[in-house]
Formats: sequence, structure tokens, C-alpha cells
Amino acid sequence: PQGNPVTVVDATRPAARDTAAQHADVALIRASSAEEAAALRAELRQGARAHGRDPEQLRVLLSATVDLDAYEGGPGALAELIAGWHGGGAVDGFHLVPAVPERDLERFTAGTVARLRDRGLFRTSYAGTTLRDHLGLVRPVSQYATEARATTGAPA
Repeated sequence: PQGNPVTVVDATRPAARDTAAQHADVALIRASSAEEAAALRAELRQGARAHGRDPEQLRVLLSATVDLDAYEGGPGALAELIAGWHGGGAVDGFHLVPAVPERDLERFTAGTVARLRDRGLFRTSYAGTTLRDHLGLVRPVSQYATEARATTGAPA
């Protein structure tokens, strides 16, 4: 068991960004350019720092619905776009949802993901056993740890 589940905040609206900066492990954003995404990532990380958090422990993911039939260039072009945004530091990762899963999921996996794997930009295995491990997030100290230690001494 994970014990401390990953907290994801939809930070696509400005009002939610402070909540994400203060509490989230993962913030989901929407942006129409790498520059816009990088600015949102910087804003969220600066907010995390202002709340006394390590900004490196906040993952900022671009959230998008992908319609491969409507996407010019198909799976290969999408892989290039993802590689560019990630390589340029605009985002830490992506939360992509196929517009029509029964149509797009196989094409996305066989096309886009395969190209990203070939470039070393998509994992071939997982680093750990939890989502927190997969995202490279540290495990927070349990809020009950001090209390548990205080109550586990010898019987009175």
C-alpha cells in the first residue's frame, strides 16, 4: 500500500493554481504553446516555493485530449511535439486522453509511444511499485509517525 496517495490538482484554471502550488504532487495544466506551458510551470513552482515546498517535488503535466484523426501528421508528429515540449523543459510530463479510445489508443501506443521509446523519452519499465515512485516523488513523512513513535514505548 502506498500510504500517502499522490495528490493531483486540475490547475487549468487560475483560481486552482495556488491550491496546486500549496498541496499538489501533480498539477495538470492546459497550454497552446511550449512557452505558455513553461510560464505556467514556473508560476506553479514559484508558488510551491512561496508555500515552503520544494518546487522539484511538484510535477507539472500538460493535460490534453488527443484526436489522432484530426491531428495533422498523426502519431509521429505528436511524438515530435511531445519530445520538443519535454526536452525544452516546458512540462514534466503529459496527461493525454484519446478522444476516441477504441480508435486512437492503439495508434497512440503503437505510433506515438513507440517513437518516444525509440528516442529514450518513454519508460520501458517502472522504477518502483507505486505511482509516487513512477513520478519520482519522495514519500512524505507520515503525519502519524511522531505520534506512533510516542505511543510505541514500553507499557505503562
